[in-house]
Amino acid sequence: MLKLIKQRLVWGLVLTATVSGVLSCNVAAHATSSKADEVKAAYVMDAKSGQVVYAQNADQKLPIASLSKLMTLYLVERAIEHGQIKWTDAVPIRKNVRKMATSATLSVMPMPAKETFTVRELFAATLVGSSNSGAIALGEYVAGSNDKVH
Repeated sequence: MLKLIKQRLVWGLVLTATVSGVLSCNVAAHATSSKADEVKAAYVMDAKSGQVVYAQNADQKLPIASLSKLMTLYLVERAIEHGQIKWTDAVPIRKNVRKMATSATLSVMPMPAKETFTVRELFAATLVGSSNSGAIALGEYVAGSNDKVH
């Protein structure tokens, strides 16, 4: 089942990239391009081998894309289904994530040092508010650290 999900995800990403490319070309033919139309970074990896197929600005620090947030939320749901974490767990938030939460361009959710957040609260903030800091806190809670994810 997991293999099928991975295959569908990879093909969905390929299809999304292809459609986006076609639409971008079509839009560019009819209008002048803007900064919002430019790809800032990309990272494509073969799901079976783990081999990087394409990378553009892979080491540049940028806000995480919505698809990355959705994948993070998917992994959170799987961890809940497997009993690894609970919706009511208090999520430890590292100092650098709290600091990132103060940036209006990187996060929509302030995370004061004295405040705690549950998995459910961070999940909602990430899903509804597109909170980058919420997604990172959840990802670290599920995987242990950003370094372990890479």
